Amino acid sequence: MIATRVLGSLAIIVIGVLVISLAAALLVYPAEYVYRVLVWQDSDAFDWQKFPAHSLDAASPAYQFETAPNPRVKELFEQLSGAEDWESFLEE
Repeated sequence: MIATRVLGSLAIIVIGVLVISLAAALLVYPAEYVYRVLVWQDSDAFDWQKFPAHSLDAASPAYQFETAPNPRVKELFEQLSGAEDWESFLEE
């Protein structure tokens, strides 16, 4: 009889600590993060086995800038920077 009471009290204490810990985690971290930690556990090298695969599509071709900028742009930068020689200004 006493052993049953002790085990019951111990179970209530353990459940209480778990509930308080969960409540504290929800106060500190977003609920989505707490859920992920509880469901997926810590991350490791085998995460690729836990999550569903998603196919990746190839990216569109990269944008190609003109090889030589408009000469007016160079003049404007020289004027705004106050540098006499724009190329040496860039090298410095």
